[in-house]
Amino acid sequence: MGYTLDEVKKNAKNIVEKVCSPHNKHSPGPLVFYSQLYLDFFHKMYKRYMPIKKEIIDEANIIRKKLFGNSKNILGVLCRGTDYIREKAKGHAIPQTAEKTIEDVRKMDKKNKYDYFYLATEDNNIRDKFIKELGEKLKIYQNTNINYQHGYLGYNKNAQGINYQKTYLISIIILSKCIDIITSICGGAMGAFFISDEGFRESIVYNFGTY
Repeated sequence: MGYTLDEVKKNAKNIVEKVCSPHNKHSPGPLVFYSQLYLDFFHKMYKRYMPIKKEIIDEANIIRKKLFGNSKNILGVLCRGTDYIREKAKGHAIPQTAEKTIEDVRKMDKKNKYDYFYLATEDNNIRDKFIKELGEKLKIYQNTNINYQHGYLGYNKNAQGINYQKTYLISIIILSKCIDIITSICGGAMGAFFISDEGFRESIVYNFGTY
């Protein structure tokens, strides 16, 4: 915003610091899903301060074209797994199960007759359940998924490195271009909402509280 923290501390007469718990309706992250005003603000901040490199956007568009052709009638799904489910990190949002998500995918498909479903997940177990239940309409880009055993994903040697992170970013870009979305509260979902040019026509955002 044009000021450093040192300048603020040096010149401000009154500083009020507030620490929000990571995931509730009054902390910054989840407000994106409940307040259009808040979402619009962060969308502008993304455009101004966090632009994604053109070559990555172009690569995402090429992959999207290969997956869906010219179709725009796509339901995007983000299913967070691995350490979110097994480690139950305190303060993090409780994710939905794959079974619950698949049930809601079918309900929305019955209503909107999607051409395709797009799944963003890092968890092989979740991916395999979706493939079994949803068949050829399901499309997946993240082939660097993880056979999770234990520990936090951020420290997993298979989840480190620029190529893995680039793959994840491209997957979120593709997710952001879907017409509708089903997701739990997590950073990837917030990213999809931030960078979506037109927003989502319909959305299901699960909020089962926090661990």
